[in-house]
Amino acid sequence: MKMEGFFLKKKNKSRVITTALAVTSLTGSLLQGPILTYAAERVEKTSQTTGQTTNQTTDSTSGESTSSTTTSTEVSRLNQTSQTSASSEQNVNKLTNTNAVEKAASAVSAQSADTQPLSNLTVNVTADDGTTVMKNGDSYNIKQQSAHLTAIKIGFTLTQDGTLKEGSKIKIPVTITNNSSSLIASALSSGTKLNIDQVGTIEFSTDEMAYIITLDQSFASLETGKKIAATVTEQPSITSALVTKDSAQNIVLTIGNSTFNFVPVHRAYQKDSGDYRTADFAYSPSANQINTGTSIKDPNYINNLLASGGQNAGDTHIPTGNVITIEKIQTSGSNVTQINLGNYLGNSTLQISEDGTYLVKGDNSTDRNFPAGTGVTNIISLPANTSNEDIVKALNTAGKHSGVVINNGDGNYTIAYNFGKLLGEGAYTYKDLYPNDDAATQADKAQEINRTDEINSKVSQVLSSANVIQNLGIQTTFNFADPSVKNELSGQANQYNISDDGVITTVSGNGISSNTTPSNARAEGQSKITVRYVDKTGTDLASQAYQYGYPAGSSIASQSPNYQVTPKSITGYTLISSENQVSSVKGKQMMSDNSLAFLNEDQVVYYVYQVNKEQATVTYMDDTTGKPITSKELSGDYGTTDGYRTSETIKELTDKGYELVKDEYPKDGVTYDQDGSPKTYEVHLKHGTTSTSENKTITETVHYQYSDKSQAHADQQATPVEFSRTVTTDKVDGTKTFGEWSAKDNRTSFAKIASPTIPGYTPDQTEISEVTGLTAESKNIEQTVTYTVNKEQATVTYMDDTTGKPITSKELSGDYGTTDGYRTSDTIKELTDKGYELVKDEYPKDGVTYDKDGSPKTYEVHLKHGTTSTSENKSITETVHYQYSDKSQAHADQQATPVEFSRTVTTDKVDGTKTFGEWSAKDNQTSFAKIASPTIPGYTPDQAEIPEVMGLTAESKNIEQTVTYTVNKEQATVTYMDDTTGKPITSKELSGDYGTTDGYRTSDTIKELTDKGYELVKDEYPKDGVTYDQDGSPKTYEVHLKHGTVTINPASPGQPGAPINPKDPAGPKWAEDTDCAALTKKVTETVHYVYKDGTKAADDQIETVTFEQERTYDKVTGKEIKEDGWKAVQNRTSFGEKISPKLANYTPNQEKVAAINGITLTSKNVEKTVVYSKEATTQATGASNSGQQVAKKAMQPSNASKKSLPQTGEQTQTNFSILGMIVWAISGMFVYFMKGKKGKSKE
Repeated sequence: MKMEGFFLKKKNKSRVITTALAVTSLTGSLLQGPILTYAAERVEKTSQTTGQTTNQTTDSTSGESTSSTTTSTEVSRLNQTSQTSASSEQNVNKLTNTNAVEKAASAVSAQSADTQPLSNLTVNVTADDGTTVMKNGDSYNIKQQSAHLTAIKIGFTLTQDGTLKEGSKIKIPVTITNNSSSLIASALSSGTKLNIDQVGTIEFSTDEMAYIITLDQSFASLETGKKIAATVTEQPSITSALVTKDSAQNIVLTIGNSTFNFVPVHRAYQKDSGDYRTADFAYSPSANQINTGTSIKDPNYINNLLASGGQNAGDTHIPTGNVITIEKIQTSGSNVTQINLGNYLGNSTLQISEDGTYLVKGDNSTDRNFPAGTGVTNIISLPANTSNEDIVKALNTAGKHSGVVINNGDGNYTIAYNFGKLLGEGAYTYKDLYPNDDAATQADKAQEINRTDEINSKVSQVLSSANVIQNLGIQTTFNFADPSVKNELSGQANQYNISDDGVITTVSGNGISSNTTPSNARAEGQSKITVRYVDKTGTDLASQAYQYGYPAGSSIASQSPNYQVTPKSITGYTLISSENQVSSVKGKQMMSDNSLAFLNEDQVVYYVYQVNKEQATVTYMDDTTGKPITSKELSGDYGTTDGYRTSETIKELTDKGYELVKDEYPKDGVTYDQDGSPKTYEVHLKHGTTSTSENKTITETVHYQYSDKSQAHADQQATPVEFSRTVTTDKVDGTKTFGEWSAKDNRTSFAKIASPTIPGYTPDQTEISEVTGLTAESKNIEQTVTYTVNKEQATVTYMDDTTGKPITSKELSGDYGTTDGYRTSDTIKELTDKGYELVKDEYPKDGVTYDKDGSPKTYEVHLKHGTTSTSENKSITETVHYQYSDKSQAHADQQATPVEFSRTVTTDKVDGTKTFGEWSAKDNQTSFAKIASPTIPGYTPDQAEIPEVMGLTAESKNIEQTVTYTVNKEQATVTYMDDTTGKPITSKELSGDYGTTDGYRTSDTIKELTDKGYELVKDEYPKDGVTYDQDGSPKTYEVHLKHGTVTINPASPGQPGAPINPKDPAGPKWAEDTDCAALTKKVTETVHYVYKDGTKAADDQIETVTFEQERTYDKVTGKEIKEDGWKAVQNRTSFGEKISPKLANYTPNQEKVAAINGITLTSKNVEKTVVYSKEATTQATGASNSGQQVAKKAMQPSNASKKSLPQTGEQTQTNFSILGMIVWAISGMFVYFMKGKKGKSKE
């Protein structure tokens, strides 16, 4: 069955799928047939929704999109012989470029004349929100870039013009622009044929890009001119949508003459990232089918390669062994009739960034699947309830492309497949998927993002060697028997990695689930006809067909047309056309096409099928003769496995001498799965043989003799040349076959043979020549060599060993093997008489024997000159003198041990010449040892030592050396130390001759420092100066001083700006805050005495508390080093009580000002005022006295004010004084007022 792309498009956010990854992370396409047994059937189906019509039925079993071989200019009418699409692969290709799919298919427009069969065409589209109904010309703002339609309502009027027959077809054309999705059929239809009451059926065809209305008998039988008004609603799959190619442009959908605009959101591209992970899914494309599968994502693998120019893929945790997925599935609803493992791998183009350095999310892609044979091609068998571990091991052994389907019973299944290795040898690369190395270019064609050709070329080259992991996937189909019920599937999918050494690890695990939705629902008052397709045991072989309809006499609707039931063509089975009822199946057996009327009750009919007998032949081939040995004819039911095995026949033949070459027959027996096509297998054997060896040897012999024919030497044999050949005996027919002779070690020659050397004899042949080109047919060879005797020579030379020259010589000769009579004694006697001495006589005492063949013998008699010897001696001396610079002797001379030589003088007795021998040193001493210069205190020699004198000879002269001593310069240092800081103040470097006294004294420097404020602590320098009496050891002295200090106070203050040390005007100065004022602080209390009008009443009373400070300063640095704090003079820290003066006729508001204690340095000056009021006259009334008393009382401070601190008391006192004055003034006014009142009353 044809799927619409391998992966669920990531833009379809609503789908029935459970996975460990977000649904929107899936990209690419979802397995798009062929799938094992359905390689030729690509029928586009989707579901999850129910196709509904008005008061009519749906044939759920039909889902094939058909195409017409003929069309008319107005109405496409295709008779019942119309053919299905010739190539499903072409269909897919048409879908992948839907921007160009604007087929001008001939059809009837909504504005056709009344004479046209189709008129009044109206189309309404319901948007993805489920409520917005779009009419012709409407626009709708979609979410992101996907336009999902929830319903498409089509209305029309159809007129019987007398030519429309049952099976005639009418098209409503569809065009789409700016769409990148290949899921067109499921995006625009319910995915099945929908019934239209009194008309027929309608379905969407991707080949025709049109809705196809197929007329049934009910319309065909209408009278000419009869009109039927109909509506039908397509409900597209929730997993499918139209997707923008260019998000800056609208998707424009035109159905008939109605146009709908979908306005997308402009894409924004985020980087896709994440390491290796899997998504396991399940979804239902039709009412009788659920698909499951696995897809893989690893964007970081591609990101790393693109970022590094293909140099570094990084570690994204990709499994390194065989990757195996196992799904444990539970099904319910109706029986599963077939499970098909996908036989190819799906993929899609990559979504690559504009600069080509990473993957993005949200852009377009298109399907790019591997060819058939890249999925499961080797299905193995395993028993029910096999463990996951054993399944992994079995598929690992079976290898890449292997898979298994296990029926565990009760609707439980296990399916598994081996992806193989994702990395390394054998893993798929983008070169496999894009042989032209244009992966990026193909992706660019699908994407909205645009890249330059240069970037695409670079990215394609990087990808060509990269492994295909991103978007790689495979899927399996489950077919169910009854599409009219809800079929459910759920389970667990796990992915495993098995390493080369067999270690199994779990990579991922995800739950999956999905369910089918019946393609049609039963309306009220309808009955159902179900058609089953079973074998003789009652087992369903294919999905059931069914239809709902109204029976005769229905009060709801008129009787529905009869249901035309037909048998299906089922692979491996043949329809039984005679009565063969199955007791386990309820209902009536059908044997051919039938027309069934709807009754008041539901009906079940069934077709019975006989399993086909399939054939197979096993031929045992003799590869030696090329002819068959024997054969075996096999047969069995379709779908079964034959029990026949080849092992017994192979055993019989090997016992007869055959050897097995290749057994093509399946190890587990032949499975009869090729309906009507006999299978053939060959078992190849060859004749076994035994081999023996035949050998042959060729020889060469050489004989050796003297001239008299007697043997001169033993015979010599050349290394024999050996030949061998193989004799092969056929174990089947006994025939012998002789191989070619071959020489051992490939040697086919005799090497040359040198004639033996026989001393004193010469052979007539020095060697027997090499013999080449020997064969197994060559004869043995014999040769003879003859030897003749030689004449020999000898010479005696008398040598003078003293001169190295000969004195005289004697030539001799004779036959080989004889002895000469010559002797040397006479000649030796003559020479010793002349002063010679015999050294050695090499000539044989008994004469020379001629036994060296062809080599003259030579002998020497050695003599030397006789001599007499005498001795000669010689002595060499060394003397060292020591002096001062004035040449006077500094030390006594020193003598080295003399070196003595001797030699021998030899006189020659032959010629009288004298020969002097080599001088030789006594005791082999040829050097004077080094002589250390004596130590003289206070003096330094110009040479610390006289070096050793080496290599003295008898020719050396006597040696004299002189060492001169110079008086030494000695050193001393005087350091002036600051004991206050611990650091040196200054220093003085001194020097003088050894033994002298320095004139330097420290008094001047001490004077300079004490003028700067220092005080002498200790002077270690000698009073009379340093004497240089420590040879080579500098003397050091320290003069210690400390910082003097000065203390200031008000009685003895500093003088700001003046030097602290009067004798050091450039030294530290007294600071501004060191004068008397800075060392003194005063706090004063002032009491003012005034009249009420503020004029002075008496002199102020002033009292002062004085604080003084004492500080100590460093005279050297001028810094303060000690501060004794502030102290009150005479320890007085209070102001005494002050009695207000007595003034005649005046009264003070305070009789006294209270004492204030606790005066501190921080206290503020205190100022108080005593106010005097004139005393009242004697005429004053009680009221005035009363007023004065009130004023007086008001002017007296309260106890609280008396106790106020000095810094706050003045303010408090002043406040109360003002308050008293105010009260006093008011009281006076009151008295005055009362006086006036009384005066008036007296009047």
